[in-house]
Amino acid sequence: MTKLRSVFAALMFLALFCDSAAGQTWSTNEIAIKISKVSYSGEITISISNTSGKPVRIWEEANSWGRARWRIFVFRDGHLQTFFQNPAQEFTANFPSFREIAPGARIEEKLNPNDDEWCSLGHCRNSYPLRHTPEDDQKTNFQPGDLIIVDYDVPRFPESRRLHVWWGVAADSATVQ
Repeated sequence: MTKLRSVFAALMFLALFCDSAAGQTWSTNEIAIKISKVSYSGEITISISNTSGKPVRIWEEANSWGRARWRIFVFRDGHLQTFFQNPAQEFTANFPSFREIAPGARIEEKLNPNDDEWCSLGHCRNSYPLRHTPEDDQKTNFQPGDLIIVDYDVPRFPESRRLHVWWGVAADSATVQ
């Protein structure tokens, strides 16, 4: 049994070493997100910064690799409300495409849980093929004192490795003023 464990440990080490040698590192440290602005009407402006010394690629949201990667958590008066991008999207053409962020540069992303592409409370605004409910018409607003947490969660796909696209989790929080 000890020999089997040693062989298994050696294989795991080789797998990690080969992955690193192929240029795919643990990507989580290459980008950082920051909530730069929160409006009372529900819009959140996010800054995505490349913290590495080399260009970093991130998936475009117009394909299944980059779609539905954002989450918004709102803590208000001891209650949590969760928003997520609707993963049930159809694409007329679906191929892996990405944007590149230069070393030390940043780009902005706008998130708004009031847009049709967002879900919460067990329903989605754009609920096809589900039926429309009155909750779909309710608008979310942010109030002073709300704690907002934004999470950018990108799983590792085979295409991530092949195309050297960032994968990992980045998050930030802000209190609405």
